[in-house]
Amino acid sequence: MDTISSINARMAAATPITLLQPPTRNTQTNAADAQQPNSILPSAFANELHKAATPDPNATRDAFDEFVGNTFYSQMLSSMRKTTYQPAYLNGGRGEEVFRGQLDQVLAKEMTQATKGQFTGPMFDLFSLPRP
Repeated sequence: MDTISSINARMAAATPITLLQPPTRNTQTNAADAQQPNSILPSAFANELHKAATPDPNATRDAFDEFVGNTFYSQMLSSMRKTTYQPAYLNGGRGEEVFRGQLDQVLAKEMTQATKGQFTGPMFDLFSLPRP
């Protein structure tokens, strides 16, 4: 009976765990504390969980800029490529056709980086407005 009552006493004295804050561990240990840890989660996992629960606003802005810019410029370049004339001479041939998609991706990425302040800035401001 002493074992069950001591376990109940330890459980009653345990601190509750919150997932939004990393758990703290007691640095002073004795024989009773060594057998019962303060946390269920390992501290490294709890720290990663805490980082994931608090998003970085700059990461949101960067992801928004990349998505909008790449989507817009990729569609624009694709439409532009469909309307261009293929000359009989001085054509890149099959190699140009194969790597044109990769070239368009690189061009879209560079155009996104060059115009992200003017193009996606106002869109992000509207996106980040509070909604009812």
